[in-house]
Amino acid sequence: MADFRHLKKEMRDADEKRGNAAEFIRPRYMLWENVMGVFSSQSGEDFKAVLEETCKIADSTIFIPRPEGGVWKSAGSFWDGNIMIFAF
Repeated sequence: MADFRHLKKEMRDADEKRGNAAEFIRPRYMLWENVMGVFSSQSGEDFKAVLEETCKIADSTIFIPRPEGGVWKSAGSFWDGNIMIFAF
């Protein structure tokens, strides 16, 4: 996960340094395939870590809250005004 995050962060930093407008800063999208058990591994903390590390590519201060009831659903979304995540 660290190598993936590092690569994406370098791409974003290079685009920002070039003065690219926000809509042209890469990567704009990411696709992650669910792995069996990731919602329940370590009581859901592993999935939370995947979400947070992915979002930290764009915002190092991001915090992903646990869902109500503490159980991850198979579909949902998160939006903090800067980063949007859809899971389905």
